[in-house]
Amino acid sequence: MTTPASEAHQCWSADQTAYLRNLDPEDRIAWAVLYQSAPVRTESGSTSHSLNFPVPIVSAYANEPEAVARRVVEILNRHWDEEPTQ
Repeated sequence: MTTPASEAHQCWSADQTAYLRNLDPEDRIAWAVLYQSAPVRTESGSTSHSLNFPVPIVSAYANEPEAVARRVVEILNRHWDEEPTQ
């Protein structure tokens, strides 16, 4: 039996990032929801890792930017491997 990708690797995470806008210095730090695809085994036997990159940015304008970003991450990781239903 194989392990679902959501258990072996979490594609989504949250971390602080710089928000480059004309804001006060204390408001320039925001929370980002980051995506990183699962590591891939190459033909040579080595493992290739992708870079993290921010998808949405949760600025300081949100009441609790860290909490919002972490909640989005939790939801995405929980449902990432599910087939969409319509």
